[in-house]
Amino acid sequence: MLKNGSPFVFGIYPEQLRAFHIRNGNRSAANRIRMDFKEDNLGDWMYRQVKKWSDQFAKGTVYLHTFRKTSLQFARRGEDLNQMVASDASLTAAVMTTSYTEEADEELRHKSNRTFRRILRSLPVDIATRYGYEEKPCDCLIEQLDTARSVEDWSQVVEVAKALDALIESGDEGARMTA
Repeated sequence: MLKNGSPFVFGIYPEQLRAFHIRNGNRSAANRIRMDFKEDNLGDWMYRQVKKWSDQFAKGTVYLHTFRKTSLQFARRGEDLNQMVASDASLTAAVMTTSYTEEADEELRHKSNRTFRRILRSLPVDIATRYGYEEKPCDCLIEQLDTARSVEDWSQVVEVAKALDALIESGDEGARMTA
C-alpha cells in the first residue's frame, strides 16, 4: 500500500521503512526514520541510490533526470497537440506558443490529466491501484484485450471483446466511459 493521508504519493514511505527495519531487527535504524515525510529527504536518497546503482555500468552514470526524461517522452508519445496545430498553421510550436497562444489553468489541467491517463495506461491495474487508482469492472478486461492484441492472439481478442461488450450492455457506466 502506497497511499495514506499525506498529499505525497510516497507519504507512507517512512512508516513502511520503519516497519521494515523493525522486522529485520534493526531498531537503531528504525529510530532514525522521521515519521513526518519530507520529499527532499526521499529525493536525495533516491538520487544517491540511482547514482550508486549506475556506477556499476561502464557506459557512464545515470541520474534521476534521465528517468524523468524517459517518462516524459513516454507520456508524450502519440500526442503532441501543439505540434499538430502549429504544423497546420505553418508555424513552429515554439512560435505558436510564445507569440500566438497562451495556456490558461484549464488547458494546463487538461494537459496534466492527459499525462496522468497516459502514465496510468502504461501501468498494470494492480500497480495503479496501489497508487490510489480506483479500478473499474472493465479495467482488467481492457488490459487483457490490449495484451491479446499486442501478441496478435485474435481469438482471445474476440473472446475478451465479447466479455467487455457484455459488461457494457449490462449498463455499467464505468465500463462505457472507459471503453
